[in-house]
Amino acid sequence: MKYKCDKRKNSWALAIDLCEEYIKRARKADFLLKKLLKNNNGGVRRNSQFLFCGALRQWSLIHNVLEPLCLKKPHLRLKSLLIIALFEIYEKPKDIPKIIHFGVDFAKKNFSPGESRFVNAVLRKAVFRLTEIKELPRKYSLKELALCYSHPEWLVKRWKEEFGIEATTNY
Repeated sequence: MKYKCDKRKNSWALAIDLCEEYIKRARKADFLLKKLLKNNNGGVRRNSQFLFCGALRQWSLIHNVLEPLCLKKPHLRLKSLLIIALFEIYEKPKDIPKIIHFGVDFAKKNFSPGESRFVNAVLRKAVFRLTEIKELPRKYSLKELALCYSHPEWLVKRWKEEFGIEATTNY
């Protein structure tokens, strides 16, 4: 898709493209990174890769936060924008207002006004849900621990059995 910004200078635009391609075709991240980032300068490429790979690492957590907040299923590009924004919110909690503003502004320039309002509403609600999940006590069930750390439940169960709950939650 064409953006109203220069993709070679905007790491969010590239990260959104990477995320969209990943959802569409379920290709390996390496393949997508080589394909979409080859013509970009180092700073933009580095930041796009950080956003995209970070979103993949926190995929389960992000989707558990995002899915209940979207009553209507957003189109793929809008969903990709929300995923990238949620990862950055997760990663940089001190910059939440800036990230939300940037996401809404990006949507306003590249999507419709209604979609920018949707982005604003979802990101503001998602902040509270992310905070709740990050603060889950360590006494919770395997399912909640898996959600909190964005790992599969079977893996958290295996770690708990092998290393104990204390080591599992304090890795």
